Amino acid sequence: MINVGFGSAALDLPPGLPLGGYLNRAGLATGTHDPITATAAVFGTPPDACAIVAVDLVAITEELALGVRDALRDEGFGHQAVLLAATHTHSGPGGNEERLPGGFGYFREPITAALVGAVRNAVRGATASRVPATLLASNGPVDGIASNRFFGGARARSVAAIAEARDESGRTLGLIVNYAVHPTVLAEDNLEYSADFVAAVRGALSVRVGGAAVLYLNGAAGDLSTRGVRRSSTFEEAERLGRLLASQLEPLLERATPVSDSPMRTHAIDLSVEARELPTPSQAESLVASLAERLEMVRADSGHAGVELRGAENDLVGARVAAAMARQMRGAHRDLRLHGLRIGDLLFLGIPAELFSELGEKIRRRSPAPYCYVVGYAGGYVGYVLADDAVGQKRYEALVSWVAPDTGRRVVETALRLQRDLFRDAEPAR
Repeated sequence: MINVGFGSAALDLPPGLPLGGYLNRAGLATGTHDPITATAAVFGTPPDACAIVAVDLVAITEELALGVRDALRDEGFGHQAVLLAATHTHSGPGGNEERLPGGFGYFREPITAALVGAVRNAVRGATASRVPATLLASNGPVDGIASNRFFGGARARSVAAIAEARDESGRTLGLIVNYAVHPTVLAEDNLEYSADFVAAVRGALSVRVGGAAVLYLNGAAGDLSTRGVRRSSTFEEAERLGRLLASQLEPLLERATPVSDSPMRTHAIDLSVEARELPTPSQAESLVASLAERLEMVRADSGHAGVELRGAENDLVGARVAAAMARQMRGAHRDLRLHGLRIGDLLFLGIPAELFSELGEKIRRRSPAPYCYVVGYAGGYVGYVLADDAVGQKRYEALVSWVAPDTGRRVVETALRLQRDLFRDAEPAR
């Protein structure tokens, strides 16, 4: 058995702050629909403990990651012992007035400090609640939640995974859920803080396991959203889809089986990424004009479905971002840090990007870990990383992706190398 604890902390966010996620959102936050929360799971005992933390944000900025690392170092956690990820809600605090590579904005300084404090409090709560526990795991397909918005909006039957910790009496201490889809039921007209459908998933599953904490980790969701399955962009629809996902996760709980909890290891590899060949300013202007014309044609054609209209609107936003990148991002390069955390048979692999689902599946299927959790939006953010057949397309995700075309392949290769380093004592699981 391994000592395990779960903890959570909600932010008290005032109205009047910018929300992150939608580049064309007008207006500031008016209030809170459901709390913006940091949820943590701690395994082992400091200074040899590790922590997994998920926060209801669109992404993790470098400033936030560094602040959390410094704060948790004082709690006894090494700099590679914490996996910090965003759930990727587009209704959390953020902003887009100042831009980072990939089109993500920033957190105002008081919010960064509040976020660091919430993460620290969640980890402290998890550390204080640790008891000897058995780990169980399961995975399986989920249907009716995600659609592939890049490739026509078709429904995607993707894989979800669950890890569960139970104390010596069999009581559930907490769950970790890993599922890849954009939490974007709520559109840019929403001005209330919310975790989107993730709040409903956590709530429904928590009731199912006697009130235990539920930590939600998003996956390789770059091309997956609810666009092709949602009925509206309301809180009621977010609740419906969240409960639908929870109902499909319940059979995974019933099938979960005990797994090994040792050894516990962490490892990280930095991958240098460079900018793709960006359009010239005149080419960018021409692209904006072309996609604006296409949008008007889609609007004028009453036969077009809402999914196609939404896609055309987003593609035009992408063209405008590409025009800005043509001026600002030429020659840019950054280090993308892949971070692996192994707990026996479980591997949590953090990637600071919006990875296309095909790439996430390649990593998962070729993993030596019996259970591999591909965690997107983790430790930082470099924007979209595309599958080969998406490169060069005039679609939102491809237009705003600033990294070189071979980045997807290199991320997969690096992820597999990282896993091999962590599982040198194991034979391939698949």
